[in-house]
Amino acid sequence: MFETVKRLLSYFLGRSSQGAARPPASAPNQPLTSDEMPIPPGRPIERTVERQVIPGTRLSIMVTQSAYSGPDGSLDRVRDVRGVMAGCSHLVTSYEQLGGRCIFCQTEAAELVSAGATDLAALEAMTLFCVSCMSECALCRRTICRRHALQWQDDVGAVAYLCPTCREAADRARFFQKLMRAITFPFVNNPDQEHK
Repeated sequence: MFETVKRLLSYFLGRSSQGAARPPASAPNQPLTSDEMPIPPGRPIERTVERQVIPGTRLSIMVTQSAYSGPDGSLDRVRDVRGVMAGCSHLVTSYEQLGGRCIFCQTEAAELVSAGATDLAALEAMTLFCVSCMSECALCRRTICRRHALQWQDDVGAVAYLCPTCREAADRARFFQKLMRAITFPFVNNPDQEHK
């Protein structure tokens, strides 16, 4: 009884229980279907898009790889990289080229946002710097961009690169050191004059 019902259902439903019906192959005199036609030259066969989001920003690096059929039937591969123009004015196209984000550039960008700047992506790109423009403060060891690495020379003549915060503190310390020398100069004997 179940076999009869099963046969009737398969008859009325078009025998869908045996699998999907495939269209018959084209005869030699009939035109080719879209699945059987060769791919015209210059048309993409395969395309992959890889998006690398830069942490802490809305920015990303896009890498598109495409395979095209050439005019002679060859396979041509094209790689298109869309990077980010960093604040140091260098194009960053991979994580290996990215030096980091400058905290002082972030402060400047925050001031521009509060002033009403609307292009947040451009402001975030302004805070980035590449590896070749990366610098480090000699006192606090903070990684900063080259623009905020300020040259500072001590009393002996040694040159160091400091971030704006450390440079301001070093200049303040030097000022108070000179002030104390000027105040205490009359009361302190000069060691060179004692030997004369």
